[in-house]
Amino acid sequence: MNFPFTHVAASDDSKHQDEQFNSLALVTSKYCDAGKLQGEIFNILKESEVKELKWHDLDGARDRFAADKIIEFVFNNYKKIRIDILIWDLDDRRHRDLIKRDDNENLVRMYYHLV
Repeated sequence: MNFPFTHVAASDDSKHQDEQFNSLALVTSKYCDAGKLQGEIFNILKESEVKELKWHDLDGARDRFAADKIIEFVFNNYKKIRIDILIWDLDDRRHRDLIKRDDNENLVRMYYHLV
């Protein structure tokens, strides 16, 4: 089956508890590698009995072990995946001093820059 694309991407945004920083991450891989990579991640989570890994919530040993396995997975597959992250400071004068700042529109702009 031929597809008109060569890569796939997944992203997630995060608003931090202090509400000073926002971040956006994008993980990309070649289409031909994506299924295997995704399967490996799902297996790590299933074997770890973790449904979703939240980096800010690593209080329990189960989540920490799963996080260690995900980090090991990333380093073992660094030639097959790319991870790009943007972090911006809402207290920076360029953001803070805007009247009627639209954080949702800014997130859209950050997606544009990241992709």
